[in-house]
Amino acid sequence: MRQKQILGKHTFDCLVVAIILGAAFYLLTEDTRVHFDRPKEHELSGYAHLIDGDSIIVESVEMRLIGMDAVELHQLCGSANEEYRCGVEAKNHLEHIIDGGIVRCRWAQTDIYHRALATCYKGDVVINRQMVLDGYAVSFNDFPSEEKLAKQQKRGIWRSPFQRPAKWRRQHPWQRAR
Repeated sequence: MRQKQILGKHTFDCLVVAIILGAAFYLLTEDTRVHFDRPKEHELSGYAHLIDGDSIIVESVEMRLIGMDAVELHQLCGSANEEYRCGVEAKNHLEHIIDGGIVRCRWAQTDIYHRALATCYKGDVVINRQMVLDGYAVSFNDFPSEEKLAKQQKRGIWRSPFQRPAKWRRQHPWQRAR
C-alpha cells in the first residue's frame, strides 16, 4: 500500500512540475511565437526605382503594389488601327505620382517572386488607390469604387479597349517586365 501511495505522489509531483515548466516556457517565448492571425508588418521609406506600373524597388526591396493590377510594361491597348503603349503610360503615370520624392511602403506578406505586397504612400496619397482612380490599373479587390469611377469617366486605359493585365500575362508569358 505504501509503495502505491509513493508512486501516486511521485506521478502527481511530476505532473505539477511539467505543468509549471510548460507554463514558464509559454510565457518566456510569447514574443517569439508565430502569430498566424497577424503577420509581422514592415515599413520602409525611401526613393523608388520604378520597374513598371505596379512594381517598384525601395532601398533594395522589390515591392508589388497590392490591391491593384496595372497593365504590363509591354502591353498595348486600343483598337487594331489605333494601338498605343498603355504599359509604358502606366509606368509614366506612376512616375508622375511619385514625382521623384520619398515614398513610404507598408507590407506584411510577400508573393511567389519574394516581392513585398505593399501599400505605398506619397505624402497622404495612397499610390495603389490613385493608380486605379486615375485609370492606369484595375482593382484587384481593394478599390472597386475607384475602378468604377475611372471606367465611367474613361480615364487612362478605360478610354479605349484593353485586355485585363492578368489575361494579357497568361497570353504573353515571355513579355513580362521581370
